[in-house]
Amino acid sequence: MMPSWRQIRLFVRISRPVNLLAGALLYAVGPAIARYLGRPIRPGVFIAGLGLVVLIQLMAHYIQAYSEPYRTIDADRRTPFTGPSEAVGQSGLPRVVPLCAALLVVGLAAILAPGLLITGSLPLPAWLLLTLVFVGAFFYDAPPLRLSGSGYGEIIAAVVAAGLVPTFGYLIQTGEVHRFLLMATFPLAMLTFAMFIALELPEYALVPTPGGGNLLARLGWSTAMRIHDGAIVLAIALFVLGIAAGLPRRLGFGMLIALPLAVAQIWQMARIRNGFPPRWRMLVLGAIGLVVLTAYLELVGFLLI
Repeated sequence: MMPSWRQIRLFVRISRPVNLLAGALLYAVGPAIARYLGRPIRPGVFIAGLGLVVLIQLMAHYIQAYSEPYRTIDADRRTPFTGPSEAVGQSGLPRVVPLCAALLVVGLAAILAPGLLITGSLPLPAWLLLTLVFVGAFFYDAPPLRLSGSGYGEIIAAVVAAGLVPTFGYLIQTGEVHRFLLMATFPLAMLTFAMFIALELPEYALVPTPGGGNLLARLGWSTAMRIHDGAIVLAIALFVLGIAAGLPRRLGFGMLIALPLAVAQIWQMARIRNGFPPRWRMLVLGAIGLVVLTAYLELVGFLLI
């Protein structure tokens, strides 16, 4: 039986195309740094590495959709990036759909990665790093680790997405690492960590057990909000230090472009803490937009020679 348009829309929803775009931009930062340093870029290897990153992202999205219990989210807390809890189960997609999709993309990744290793296109350090990325993505929602409920899963996810993924993109082109990787990705990791807190905040009231669950549930909304603000401020400070330590100065102009959005995020958090009605949609869109815009500006900054 052919799937209905509604089922197709729900499947696209749990695939999270915006997250895939963000992951692709973060991955591309690594090869852009290599090009800035005068290293030749191999297009075929770049595309294959991007394919692996996208497949691992899709695996994580489908595992989350399969693992997350069904629940109805109040209309005032629903955003364009609300989790897949309403998309799978009951009137949504059958739970077997994300499970089969996860198995399919894992199978495709298992074919692509060894092929690159055998042909010598994937250096051993990049292979080891790819394994870390896979383990972090797989166990974010899969048992027995289920990092999303450990209280530090957001930190690990931010390091994997904004730290290890760009480093993997650099390694498959050069086979080595460079200090620019840490200087460029640490601020991105801080912004990604702040984004995860913002994404979880609208559904905070749905977490039934304070002291357990994700970071927001363990720390409480007020503390998590302050950590969100601190992460954004730290990201800005790290950009300034990185430029002073040798990063291209044009990245500073990119930081100035993204700065108003960063300030707006801190301002929105302050309003919510002070009891003003939350604008969840604006908060979530701003959090994702800040990561995507910053990654894009870094990418352009390294590519413009």
